[in-house]
Formats: sequence, structure tokens, C-alpha cells
Amino acid sequence: MIGLGHYNTLSLKRKTDFGWILEDDEETEILLPNKYCSNSFKVGNSIEVFCYLDSNERPVATTLTPKIERGKFRFLKVKSITKSGAFLDMGLEKDLFLPYREQTQKFSEGEAVLVYCDLDQKSMRLYASMRWKKHLKTEIENLELNKAYEALVVTKTNLGFELIVKEKYQGLLFFSDLIYDISIGQSLQVYIKNIRQDAKLDLNLASIGVDRLTQAASEIYERLLQEDGFLPYHDKSSPDEISRVFKMSKKTFKSALGILFKQTKIKIEKNGIRLV
Repeated sequence: MIGLGHYNTLSLKRKTDFGWILEDDEETEILLPNKYCSNSFKVGNSIEVFCYLDSNERPVATTLTPKIERGKFRFLKVKSITKSGAFLDMGLEKDLFLPYREQTQKFSEGEAVLVYCDLDQKSMRLYASMRWKKHLKTEIENLELNKAYEALVVTKTNLGFELIVKEKYQGLLFFSDLIYDISIGQSLQVYIKNIRQDAKLDLNLASIGVDRLTQAASEIYERLLQEDGFLPYHDKSSPDEISRVFKMSKKTFKSALGILFKQTKIKIEKNGIRLV
């Protein structure tokens, strides 16, 4: 079955005056308009396309890259606002409709808003919803502590930043665990520090454990080599200064210094650290 709102790998079936007809394994057909076709197309070859309903409500394929897919969360720019809802730029010829009933706050044209992309099962149209939390999973499956996952920074609270992890789960990155500046709308890699009973995640920006400490020690050592063997930082330097310069927490920095010291690669002086 051809999935609307998703990428599909389809076969080139035949060429028409309007474009190429593509089909899936169940012989369901869809049109790829001429503007997206190549002279190199051959019957039987496969092509990956994004499928959705065009402005005339007809299923259509495109080789354009959408800014959002069905079942995912993204910040999209508001192109226009009407009485029934707003239209968002999703990177295709047709804009994504955000119904008034799915809006949770006021916004202006040109503003980027966080939305979830879903499919109306009756009309088969894609639509956007700002009620993003209701689309998150309430049970944790196949997640591991201290493993890297892709995440989207969605909002800022009095405790830290809230993120959506793996397009499924809600996570919190506490201000105290920030080792570099992040911003709302940013996609980044996070590590799971704790899985809470309410199915929410506590996050880190770096892995915890021997591997991370070894990596941190290597980064400091390379920095020393680049700076003629001396750096004006030590275990008494402020956490903000360590975070700004080395992009790691003060705790990780001190542990990494301990590794280098035990390996007799550095000596710690009153005003900094020096290669031995």
C-alpha cells in the first residue's frame, strides 16, 4: 500500500503525457508529474518518492524533500492565516493545513511553530497539530541508558529544556546538565540519563562513563598540543568557563584531568595545566 505522508519506494510502470505512473508491490498506481521526471527513467526501475494529496485532492508523488513527514514533529513557518486555520510551509507545492481546532496559541505569519503531522482518515489529507504532547508515547520501548538518540529541542521550562526524543518520547535536559548552549528548534544528539516511571526521560548532552572520560581526556590532551603544552585552566576553574572552552561539564573535566595526571601526561600548576 502506498503510504500518504511518507516516502515510498515504487517501480516505474509506464510513461504518460502527464508524467510517469509508479506502482507498489500491490500494483497500486500513483502519478509522478513530468516536472519531477528524468530522461534516464526506465520501466521497472525503482525510485523513492514522497506521496500526498495535491491541491486537487489527487494522490501524487514528488521528488521534492518535505520539511515534515507524517508521524513526525517539526517547527514550520506560518505562510498564511485564515478563519478556519493556518497554512504552513512544508517544502512542497501544497502547504500543510493547521486547523483552528488544533491550535494551542496565537501566532503571526512568518513565525515558526511546533507541529505534529498527521493524516485525516476520512479525507486522507495531511494536517498539522500543535497539540504535540498527545502524540507522544506513554510507554517506553527499546531505549537504553547512556545511548545516543536524535532529539528536537521544543520548549524551555524553569527546570531546563524539553525535547522530543526519537519522534516518540518526551525528555528533559536540566540546566545543570548543559555543557554547551542549545536553542529551541535545534536538532541534536542526546543521551538518556534516566527513564522515569511516568515514561519521561532525563537527558544528557554527552555519554557518561569510561568511554566519555577517555574521549574527554583525549580532547584536552590534543588542545594542550595545539597550545604549546599549556592551558590556563585547572580543577579550580569555574563550570561556566570549562563549559565554554571545552564543551564539557566541570565534573567530566576534572575526571579527565585525573586520567591524564595518572598517565603522567600532565602536571597541574597553580595557574593551569602543562604537558610533562
